[in-house]
Amino acid sequence: AVEDLEPVGPERWADGSRRVVNTGVGVFDVAGHRRFLERLAEVADFTVPTVLGADGPWLVTDGPNGTPANRPDRHPEPGDLAASIGAGLAALHALPVDLLDGRAHTDLVDPWAPVIERCRRSVGAGLVDPARLPAPYDRYEPERLLAMLVDGSPGQTGRPADRPVLCHGRAVAGRFLIDGGRFVGFDGLETALVADRHLDLAAAHLSVVEVLGAEAVYGLYEGYGADPDLAHLDRAVLAVHLLPGPGGR
Repeated sequence: AVEDLEPVGPERWADGSRRVVNTGVGVFDVAGHRRFLERLAEVADFTVPTVLGADGPWLVTDGPNGTPANRPDRHPEPGDLAASIGAGLAALHALPVDLLDGRAHTDLVDPWAPVIERCRRSVGAGLVDPARLPAPYDRYEPERLLAMLVDGSPGQTGRPADRPVLCHGRAVAGRFLIDGGRFVGFDGLETALVADRHLDLAAAHLSVVEVLGAEAVYGLYEGYGADPDLAHLDRAVLAVHLLPGPGGR
């Protein structure tokens, strides 16, 4: 029973290295996700979860035995966690985007489009509670925030867009598994999408600040090996707040 498992995040429970996830009714393709993980396991230099079973929106996976990065008390060198998170993101973003669904995504002119679509579904489903948003976002209704996200597209601002990468989609610290100070894999990749890299960087940035402190973000980008575009990062922070689940954990 789910109540006998250890809660590790929104709609996520743990039993050792196994995870039980409620992916949401009618919005998840288990067979496609299984194929994605199989393709990913062939080329990734980190351990990839395997699908053990599924029933409706419920997914059971098994993965690496590392400790989540949002538990610094369980790591002998918590000062290295931010850099390990950055290294994990760099490893994922360097992989071919066609691993997700077999497509090269050459038709994806705007890598922000998948982010906007995911945020649009979240707002449309009423999953964004303005009362739970931090300042200054709490001053606006979710629909207005969504319009602000759309208005910030590179095509309208004149800023060039980055190439799309394979994103985690919920790159909070608790999704990064660390063993011996080294990134060993992700806790779940059911949120993966091909999009602008700043979506992951924003989620990781917010999470690192919350869990490890503001100074730790320097380690995050050192581990990632590149600095973000600050305008794109700011836009992606807004996107993270429009997606389900807390932005910092």
